[in-house]
Amino acid sequence: QASKAKAPFRAMAAGEHPYRVELAKSSRSTCVASNTGIEKGELRFGSLVNIGGKGSYKWRKLPFITAKQAANVKESVGDFDKVNGFDELEEQQQEDVISAFAAAIAGLAEPVPKGKGRGRGRGEGAPAKKAKGRGGKAKAAGSSGDLEPGVAEAASGSGA
Repeated sequence: QASKAKAPFRAMAAGEHPYRVELAKSSRSTCVASNTGIEKGELRFGSLVNIGGKGSYKWRKLPFITAKQAANVKESVGDFDKVNGFDELEEQQQEDVISAFAAAIAGLAEPVPKGKGRGRGRGEGAPAKKAKGRGGKAKAAGSSGDLEPGVAEAASGSGA
């Protein structure tokens, strides 16, 4: 039965393209590199990924295409003008896509903002995550957390 569950994805994936360029259809997508929104009508580059058994694109703004991605596109589809969606773009947009891939190969891609990357980082100035206690249990009465600062240091063996 397990192989039957995977079959629909394989069939769907065979019809999908590993990469796509297009104008964003809405303002709901986010660049996975910069973690910033992609505006409706903005050129974007997508890499196909498997999420929950379905194919979905992870989008990037063109300046954040990496040299590795550019090399993978060349290896996978042949050249940048063969990326799915390229033929649907206007001539200037096609030139912008080619220029973005050329910049990526030359190492001129936008650096990923500090604290960002893969869309999961906290931005500059964001509060650090709180440390979680073991098992979420409160400290027992009389633990070093209940002692005054000078007494707590003496109890822990660290001198001031």
